[in-house]
Amino acid sequence: MDLMDSYRTKISNGEKVTKSSFENDVYSIIPSKNRDYHFCEFITQNFMQEGKWQEIFNTLYGQL
Repeated sequence: MDLMDSYRTKISNGEKVTKSSFENDVYSIIPSKNRDYHFCEFITQNFMQEGKWQEIFNTLYGQL
């Protein structure tokens, strides 16, 4: 949750965020043998559907 809050702050401050930096940050917390963006996209999309951190999904994955 701290990571999501951190990215919310970055986005609201107009800082440039990228999918790769977000995904690297996620995988530094949640190690995975099969790293791909689908996992990160999935968790951000689920949070968005729950009404949480919508701007993160929209910023990073919304155009896919």
